[in-house]
Amino acid sequence: MTEDEVMRMPKAKMDGDNMIEGGDMLIFLAGTPAIYGKQMPYFLDPILKARTGVEPPADTDRIIEPVQEQEVNLEQVPNTCEGIFDEEQPDPSFFEA
Repeated sequence: MTEDEVMRMPKAKMDGDNMIEGGDMLIFLAGTPAIYGKQMPYFLDPILKARTGVEPPADTDRIIEPVQEQEVNLEQVPNTCEGIFDEEQPDPSFFEA
């Protein structure tokens, strides 16, 4: 598509700040051709809107343990950046006008 074609794509129809009808859209996924489609706002579909009202579960089957705070002595932590900045750095005054 050209820039002009993209600019001419139908936009969503609005009533003030509220969308009353979806517009056209392009979806880009790596390694696949672009997908041209129509927006389908969930709040305009009664089934999808009803699904948004479902409360989250009170309990979870995941085990969540609190993070334990640890004190770390930075003198004992190995320096993984050692030598990266050892090469000669340019004089900053060289870049000033």
